[in-house]
Amino acid sequence: MPAFVVKLGLQVGRRYDFVKEGVLGRDSMLSIPIFDRTISRKHASVAVKNGIVTLTDLGSQNGTAVNGRLIKEPVALRQGDEIRVGGTVLEFLLEAAPHDEHSQVVLVDAPSSIIQAIPIKSASQSLILGRPSTAELTRRLQLVHDVGAALRGTLDESTLLPLIIGKLLEVFPVADRGFILLHDADGDELIPAAVQSRSGSTSEVSISRTLVWDAFKSRTAVISADASADTRFSKQQSIMSLGLRSVICVPMLAGDEAYGVIALDSLKSSGAFNKDDMALLVGIASQAGLAVANAKMHRKELQRELLDRDLQLAVRVQMRFLPQRPPQRTGWDFHAFYRPALEIGGDYYDFLDLAGNQVGVAVGDVSGKGISAALCMVKLATEMRFHSVGTAEPAEILRRVNRVLTRDLEEGMFVTSTLLVLDPDSRRVRVASAGHMAPLVRRADGTVVELAVSRTPPLGVNEAVVYSTRDYSLAVGDTVVLYTDGISEAQDKGGALLGDDRLIDAMAIAEGKPEEVLRSVMKAVDDFAGNEPQADDITLICFGPVGARSVDSTWRATQPARPA
Repeated sequence: MPAFVVKLGLQVGRRYDFVKEGVLGRDSMLSIPIFDRTISRKHASVAVKNGIVTLTDLGSQNGTAVNGRLIKEPVALRQGDEIRVGGTVLEFLLEAAPHDEHSQVVLVDAPSSIIQAIPIKSASQSLILGRPSTAELTRRLQLVHDVGAALRGTLDESTLLPLIIGKLLEVFPVADRGFILLHDADGDELIPAAVQSRSGSTSEVSISRTLVWDAFKSRTAVISADASADTRFSKQQSIMSLGLRSVICVPMLAGDEAYGVIALDSLKSSGAFNKDDMALLVGIASQAGLAVANAKMHRKELQRELLDRDLQLAVRVQMRFLPQRPPQRTGWDFHAFYRPALEIGGDYYDFLDLAGNQVGVAVGDVSGKGISAALCMVKLATEMRFHSVGTAEPAEILRRVNRVLTRDLEEGMFVTSTLLVLDPDSRRVRVASAGHMAPLVRRADGTVVELAVSRTPPLGVNEAVVYSTRDYSLAVGDTVVLYTDGISEAQDKGGALLGDDRLIDAMAIAEGKPEEVLRSVMKAVDDFAGNEPQADDITLICFGPVGARSVDSTWRATQPARPA
C-alpha cells in the first residue's frame, strides 16, 4: 500500500496511507491533512492507477516540490521520493508495509458540562488544591517527581509524547484514554499530537473543541461530564454521543507559556475524576510542559545547526563562482574587493576569457539581499560565462543574458550590470551597461572621469531591450573603477550617504596604482560608515595598464573585516 511519511514538520513520523486517491493540504477535513500554515488548504492531489502513483499540484501558492524541483505538471512518484509542501517534507513509500493503526483525535463542535474549573496560577499552588493531608501531598509530589524524572532524558517529541501518556495511564488507573494536543503558535491551532488507549482500541477519539480551547486560553484545569443531564443541551449533541463520559483537561505550562493541553477520559463514570486528580494532573502537566519545551528547543537548535551548515556551504559555493585567479596579461594589474552585507549576497563580478586574448570585466548587482539574491547571482555568473563563448561584443553578451533572465527570474527581480571588454594590447575598452553605474577612470594626474554608457533597463525586465557599446582608450597610469551601489550608498550613523563626490575624492587622492586606488576607496567607505552595520553588498574592481615593466599582472581578491 502506498504511503506518505512526514520527515520534517510538526507531525514528524505521521504516516498517511492511501489506496486510490487523496488530497493533501491544511484543511483538516482532507484525506491527507498537513498541519502547516505555509501550505494551501487544498495543496496537491495524489492518484493511484495501474500501480502508478501520480502527484499533482493544485495551484498552490508556494508550490509543490519533488526531490527539490517544483512541479508544474503531474509527476509519477518513485520509492523514496521527497515531497516538500511549505515547511513540511514527506517521504513517498510505494510499497509501504502494513502498520498498526492508531487512534486519531478529532476536535468537534459539541457542548460540555463543566463540573469543576480552576484557574492555574502555578503548578506548585495547584498541588495543594483541596488542602490535602500530608500523606496525600507527599504522594502527589512523589508522583510528579517520578514522572518528571522519566521524561527528563527524552528530547525527541515523537518519543516523548507517547511516553507522557503512558505515564499518565499508570498514575490514573480510572482513565481509559489519554491524548495530547500541541499549540502551533504560527497558525494558532491546537494540533492533535498523540493518543493512547488503555485497552489498545484504535477507535477515533472525539473531544469538544470549546473544552480544550477554554482550558488552553484561560490557563484553566477543567473536569467535564456527560452534558445530556443538563437541560440547556438536551436538544444538542452530548458528550455521550461522542463516546466520552468524563473528561479532565489541563494546559501544559512551562513558565509563562502554554504548549498545549493534556486530556484524560473515562468511559466508566461521569464522576470518574475529582479535585485530587485535577491537582495531580496539573503538577504532572507542568513537568510534561517543561519536557515539551526542552524538546522543541532541542529541535530548533538542531534545525539552526543544519541551517548554519547549509549557509556555510552556500557561502563556499557562491565564492567558487567569483574569480579564483586574475587574467594573466603582461603589463596589467587587477584588484577586486567583495563583502556581502549578510553571509551571502547578490553582488557579482567576474573576469571572462574572450577570443583574441581579450578580457571581459563584469560587475552586477541583484535586487535584494540574502539567499534569493545569491541564487540569482549564481545564475547570472553561469549565464555570463556561457553566453560570452564565441563573441567578445559586450552589448551582444548582455542581450543574450537578458533574454534568459527575463524568462527565468521571479517577478520583481532584476539585475543591474556593466560589462567592459578589454583589449590588453591596444588598451582599448568597449563598454555596455544594463542600468548600472558607469565605470570611472582615475587618470595618472589624479583627475577622475566617467566612461559614459547608454542608459538602458536592467537585465531581467524586458526581453526586447537592445544594448549598445561605447569605445574608449586607456593610457599607462589609468585605473578603471567598477563598483556596486554598496560603495556610493554606504551610510553613516545619521543615515547620510557616501555619495559620488566622496568616492571621486578618494580615487583622486590615491597614489595611482590600481591597488592603491582600491585601498583609498575602501578606507573612505569604512571611515565614513564607522561602526554602522553594512546596509548593502559591496563590490569594487580596480584595474589598469602599468607599463611593460610589469611582466605579469598581480592579483589580490580582498575581503577584509569591517573595522571595530
